[in-house]
Amino acid sequence: ALVAQAAPVERGSGYGLFTFAGGMGAALAQGAGGWLYDHAGRAVPFLIAGGCMALSALACRYVSAPYKPPAIVPLDQIAPL
Repeated sequence: ALVAQAAPVERGSGYGLFTFAGGMGAALAQGAGGWLYDHAGRAVPFLIAGGCMALSALACRYVSAPYKPPAIVPLDQIAPL
């Protein structure tokens, strides 16, 4: 929903870019994690991943889309008897 709000006109391009960025991040993170494991020590990649998860948790807590409650539709309009 956030991608659709960020790119309302070209929604398909927005979703494509979002998916591409996630895939590239996952692909690059594997190599970077392996390099860090070999050169900086066993714990470093896990500490960095934990820090990223903590930052993500804070972002989820403090950055959110405005809540819009769903519209209430009378039942007889959905399925008239």
